[in-house]
Amino acid sequence: FARPDIRMVEARMRAADANIALARARILPSLDLSGQMGYASASIASLFQPQSLLVTTVGALAATIFDGGQRRGEKAFAESYYEEMLETYAKTVLQAVREVEGALAALRAAHRRVDAQKAATRAALNIYKHSHEALSVGAIDRLTLLEQRRQYQRSADESQRMKSELLRGYANLAYAVGLGSVLAVDANQTDKDSLQGGGDVMV
Repeated sequence: FARPDIRMVEARMRAADANIALARARILPSLDLSGQMGYASASIASLFQPQSLLVTTVGALAATIFDGGQRRGEKAFAESYYEEMLETYAKTVLQAVREVEGALAALRAAHRRVDAQKAATRAALNIYKHSHEALSVGAIDRLTLLEQRRQYQRSADESQRMKSELLRGYANLAYAVGLGSVLAVDANQTDKDSLQGGGDVMV
């Protein structure tokens, strides 16, 4: 599917998955010993003193431990949001499948109506042609011939209407599978390119 609603949910799922990885990484203690020792000591000699290393390391671990509840909550929230996006994605895809199936069913029905109307129009045309022959031998009057002609014209008009419905069915199918949005983007890009090209030609 190229439907924009499905692409949007997929993007949200990827973002939610990235948030889970980020929340999981935040739970673990991150220690930058070189940086911490650099700030905790005033000279190169004090960098390697046990008390300096102990203070900075314990401080970092304590901050992570006391903040662990919040970070675990963030991870749980990210996981629940990802599960929600999974359910939303499944519902969106199911709705898209239903719309495509409905568009296909409508298209098949439109094809059957067009075929039936074509047959009716051919029959009305044959009757109209035979009416000309009947008029020439005096079997019918001109009023009957005109009535047969009106019947044929109405049938031809109905055939054109059925063809329009068939084309509308193809358009509905294209939008159901997401081709409508792709074509719209291509058309907009073509318009922009043509405008830019026209601007270059103008003096």
